[in-house]
Amino acid sequence: IVIHKLSLVLDGLVLVRVISKKSKEWLITTMIESSALLPAMSTLMMPSYFTNFGVIYVSLVVPAGYSTTSCNTVKWSSTKLEIMLPKMYDAARYLQFWIIHAAVTLLLGAFAPLLAWMPLSTHVTWLLWAYVQLESSTRKVYGWFESELGKESLDDSILMKSASRLLAALPSNVKDSSTSPVSGNNASSSSPANGNDSSTAEGDKSKVS
Repeated sequence: IVIHKLSLVLDGLVLVRVISKKSKEWLITTMIESSALLPAMSTLMMPSYFTNFGVIYVSLVVPAGYSTTSCNTVKWSSTKLEIMLPKMYDAARYLQFWIIHAAVTLLLGAFAPLLAWMPLSTHVTWLLWAYVQLESSTRKVYGWFESELGKESLDDSILMKSASRLLAALPSNVKDSSTSPVSGNNASSSSPANGNDSSTAEGDKSKVS
């Protein structure tokens, strides 16, 4: 009922050209998909221990349920191509999501020691998974992955360019400062040796005289 009333309001906004039809469809889709996250939204107001359960629900339970429903729909759908194509397109969206899920999980695992010291990091992780599992976000992030992996050279990717810029931003005297104590020690160790040689030479001259 709420979605139906919202759709009527958005139809009026489209009619007066306040928003576009594409924006209306995005808003309705987002509202429908966000309704599945309502059981976990209460964990956002709780300590991080309880928010972890909300993260599990948002990142695994909801996408797994949607994936199962989508696969079953394709499996038992009609053999007509015009009916199967939209359902296959929807099922492909969840295949894209699980690829993104693996990449985000790897990224969060790499920064886990840092995130453990940041306040409300679990709540931010909850919001990240809620954003990623939306259809528009999934297709946008997967399109970015596809464009990065499709480049001819890794040096042209954004990640490699960012890494090279980070290395270039490091101070240039880091290497010099790491080697300067060694050269200083060599100079200090050589100076006493030179002093001993000079004293030995003066002693030899006195004996000769």
